Amino acid sequence: QAFRATTVSDAVSDLEGLAGDFEIDGKVFRKLHVGAIGRYQAGNARIALQALGTLGAVREQFRVGDGAIRRGFSSLKRLTGFSGRLQLLGREPLIIADVAHNPDGTRALVGALRELHTGKFRIVFGVVRDKEFGPMIDLLRPVARMFYFVRAGAARSRDPRDLVGHSHLRQCPALLAGTVDRGIRQAIGENGGRDPILITGSHYVVGEAMQALHVTV
Repeated sequence: QAFRATTVSDAVSDLEGLAGDFEIDGKVFRKLHVGAIGRYQAGNARIALQALGTLGAVREQFRVGDGAIRRGFSSLKRLTGFSGRLQLLGREPLIIADVAHNPDGTRALVGALRELHTGKFRIVFGVVRDKEFGPMIDLLRPVARMFYFVRAGAARSRDPRDLVGHSHLRQCPALLAGTVDRGIRQAIGENGGRDPILITGSHYVVGEAMQALHVTV
């Protein structure tokens, strides 16, 4: 038997995660809290609920109680080590990291950012050499106050001068910052606490940012 999970009400996302009403096989989970930011995570929650329902129908030992489902979704990051997707790294100033590393991921990221904040971001950005950085920068441009282009320590990382060149052609405000740590410090130093800071472009960049800011999963 295959189960279908649907969203009963529009999910609402804030800096604490996502909450919404979900239905699976006639059972409604009211105000189910998902410990991940971004309304697009509602789709992932539906898939997970659908899988749980299907597994539980196949074998008795795979059935998961309602309380365990709620605790699992609420404590998602702590239980799974899930990190790097719209992850809050700081509050003063607000610092958000996301490992979006292709145009599709960046498009979803921008949509989620607009739900969280109506203004502009100072963006610390770096990519690896085989990624389409141009479309990613173009997608981020409407929410960017300033780009700080960086290069992570991984050998695959692209020279940030390439990113600066593209941005100048697009008349995007951009600076060559160098290392990830330097880019973060520069973004914070020039910010004056007014704009939130976004760190994105690759897993390597976000990983080094978490180390620089002493953030653990």
